[in-house]
Amino acid sequence: MRKYFISIFFIFCVFGIYSQNYSFEVGDDIVAFTQKNPPGYFISRVQLIKMPDGFQEMIGYKEVITKEDTKFLVSGNKLVGVTQYVNGKEICLYDMVGDGKIDIISPYPIVPAWVITDSEYNKKSSKNNIDKYLEEFYKLFNGNENPYTSKKLNKLIDKTMQASADIKNENRDLIYGIFLYYGLQSIKNPFLDFANMNMVENTYKERFNKGVHPLIYLWMIETLINVGADKKDLEPLLNDVLNLYPDFIPFQVYSWKLEKDKKVKENKYKNLKNKYPKHWIVKQL
Repeated sequence: MRKYFISIFFIFCVFGIYSQNYSFEVGDDIVAFTQKNPPGYFISRVQLIKMPDGFQEMIGYKEVITKEDTKFLVSGNKLVGVTQYVNGKEICLYDMVGDGKIDIISPYPIVPAWVITDSEYNKKSSKNNIDKYLEEFYKLFNGNENPYTSKKLNKLIDKTMQASADIKNENRDLIYGIFLYYGLQSIKNPFLDFANMNMVENTYKERFNKGVHPLIYLWMIETLINVGADKKDLEPLLNDVLNLYPDFIPFQVYSWKLEKDKKVKENKYKNLKNKYPKHWIVKQL
């Protein structure tokens, strides 16, 4: 994965164009743009997350800026995004994979997980210390108690966030990716979830040289549904994961939801109600 670096010297000393406003959209290459039109002013630096690599800086084309002005976002000396003023609101557009191109639009500033991957504070290891975090979420969703109303999910999200901030932990980028998936669900941006899921999935496979945990398959199904994927494309994935993990109830629920055959759908419903009557999702069906 290629990463792009912007030195502090470059930010402060190179003065290119002085236009204030530019329009960007998903797919645009912001690295190529800033190489041709380097921003010359440091604007601000904030800590988005309480971790040494949780800072984000703004740079731009004016010493005195307004909320309408274009501002580029930098984390760990890497260009990660740009702001846009749309319909009276400032939004953020982010590169979620580190290739210099915009992947998603977010109403709030975030630190993409690939920034943590490249951080000097991230200790990469082939030893799988990630499944224990995934397993906690897996058990929570497969249990009978509603993880939302019981607030156990929030507690687990907080626990994961704290673990991702602890620089003693190995593979912090993957722990942070888990936190990012659940911690930002209030934003309700399926494309952000999809981009983050892809990063976690690919990094997990590459680092541990194994197939992903079933919870990541759950993310795949959820995000594909939420971004509007064709149900036909989901069927092979669902069938595969059900064969691998037949006791994971959320997979069975999605299989019922996406079933087109009325008789088969009815049988799947009856099976869920008879076999798992106390499960928190099944009780809501």
